[in-house]
Amino acid sequence: MLGYNRWQLFKGMAASLCVVGIVSLALIYFIPAPPSKVVMAVGFKGTSFEYFAKQYREIFARYNVELELHETGGAVDNVKLLQDPESGVQIGLVIGGISDGKYAPLR
Repeated sequence: MLGYNRWQLFKGMAASLCVVGIVSLALIYFIPAPPSKVVMAVGFKGTSFEYFAKQYREIFARYNVELELHETGGAVDNVKLLQDPESGVQIGLVIGGISDGKYAPLR
């Protein structure tokens, strides 16, 4: 086979598998998978925010992501929770004009 004996082919395959394994582990460590649970601030119960949040929950569930709905006092509270890194909220529904880039900078 192409001038190689079985032992040389075996060593080549083993080296290739080691390289693929090391690269895979490095990618898993440095580029983690997206979260399987996301928290969304939605506002009062019975509002349009809650309606749309439930629709988003169904869409997220299709991709095996749990969307936890966090009830708040409204859009202003949602912006405050998004600004606070300790709140645990990653997504918030707000009305346009509530905030701008100066008061709600991107993280």
